Amino acid sequence: MGVKILAVSEASSFRAKDYLSLPTDTVMLFHGGGNFGVLWDLPHLRRNEELAQLSGFKAILLPQTMTEMDDACQHRTRTILAGHPDVTLMWRDRASFEASRRIFPEIPSLLIPDAAFCLHPYSAPKVTLRPRDDIKVLARLDRESSGLADHAKGIGARVHDWTPLWIEKAIRKFLTMAIRAEARLSGPPRMRTRMILYRLFAQNNAASAARQLSSARVIVVDRLHAWLLGLLLDIPHLVVETRFGKIRRVMASWLPEELSTLTEDMGDLIPRAHQLLLQESNPSSESP
Repeated sequence: MGVKILAVSEASSFRAKDYLSLPTDTVMLFHGGGNFGVLWDLPHLRRNEELAQLSGFKAILLPQTMTEMDDACQHRTRTILAGHPDVTLMWRDRASFEASRRIFPEIPSLLIPDAAFCLHPYSAPKVTLRPRDDIKVLARLDRESSGLADHAKGIGARVHDWTPLWIEKAIRKFLTMAIRAEARLSGPPRMRTRMILYRLFAQNNAASAARQLSSARVIVVDRLHAWLLGLLLDIPHLVVETRFGKIRRVMASWLPEELSTLTEDMGDLIPRAHQLLLQESNPSSESP
């Protein structure tokens, strides 16, 4: 967009003093995602601290999902936001947007698509580095798990979460070491170096995910960004909702037709996946 980026930081290397000398019209952008609330409390608390430290600058929180907000979390967050003179909240689903307007009525809120949509158009990789599978199950193994992993394993299906190959892991490890080394250097941060390293890390991450999904003819997933990337890559897919309803809310807000890919019936997953596989192999067999 032609906007000059002055400084970047990942969580562990953030130091407020590196930003306080920037021009007063600098806009501070905070990472989007699904960590606004108590579900992933550490990123939420850290963001609140950084907002307080950078209260002299306009702040924008990139598109988020609001997770559970208990009374204590609401009070702390409202206090931080109310103490900031110019902050805008972006939400990637209508339910989060409406909740924000109810909980933080004095703070500007915007309904904005998830940032991953900005990857469009996104081409499938020509080389996946992985054997071709008919059906691939990619399932969460963390606190947002839908139970898809356990179900798929129970019926003998191979299950993976995001799984980079050794060459992708090696690149990631090298870049991680370089990022940490830069953060440990004395003196002011080398922002141009950081930007290059962060971009290379992100590109490797996205390419690895695209290769993993593109190595299957049909995917079954319970990750929001696995669904979005599969959609961008035009891979036939079935989606299982996370434990907290995040995917359905994004679908309903932006792509309600995609709700047809969502299922809550684990027993129906594999038969539906095989039906998609049949349709992918014989397009003329699809229902009108």
